[in-house]
Amino acid sequence: MAKRTGIVFDERMKKHFNEWDATHPEVPDRIQRPYDKHKEYGLLERCQEIPSRLATDEELLSQHSKEHVNKMISSQTMTKEELYNMGACDYDSVYMSEHACESARVACGCTLSAVEAVATNKVQNAVAIVRPPGHHADTEFAMGYCFFNNVAVAAKIAQQRWNVQRVLIVDWDIHHGNGTQHLFESDP
Repeated sequence: MAKRTGIVFDERMKKHFNEWDATHPEVPDRIQRPYDKHKEYGLLERCQEIPSRLATDEELLSQHSKEHVNKMISSQTMTKEELYNMGACDYDSVYMSEHACESARVACGCTLSAVEAVATNKVQNAVAIVRPPGHHADTEFAMGYCFFNNVAVAAKIAQQRWNVQRVLIVDWDIHHGNGTQHLFESDP
């Protein structure tokens, strides 16, 4: 068994930001500040760095529909007006940017990398400092700042790849993780 705590972080997640509302609470600083605090307190040196990556289509499809994944991928080539309308009209409490899909794939990939490092005994435990968040994202749609359900995808992949029988998901956000609940209702 590994003796170190792993940490994964990727600057690409900071590329996604709200171009229409500078006061929106889902901002790049949500991951930069925790990362900086880890650095300030000397925790980064005590942790094993885990490489970041993008979640693959196959991994995303473990919890999300092909239509949802394809819609997110298509957002990368939309005009600013199309992105605005997609966020304002198609989803609840979501803003879109040209980097939304990449940032969301990196967030999910970082979460997967952390889980893999623990599952394969490279580290005892791991911290994934990620955004956009994921607990509101459901099979068919983004919601509540969330595009892909990072934790749900990582839990499902852990079950499939490493035959993990039980996964405990602790969500201490002030809002109910409705997407996570829905994705696991038939898998208690």
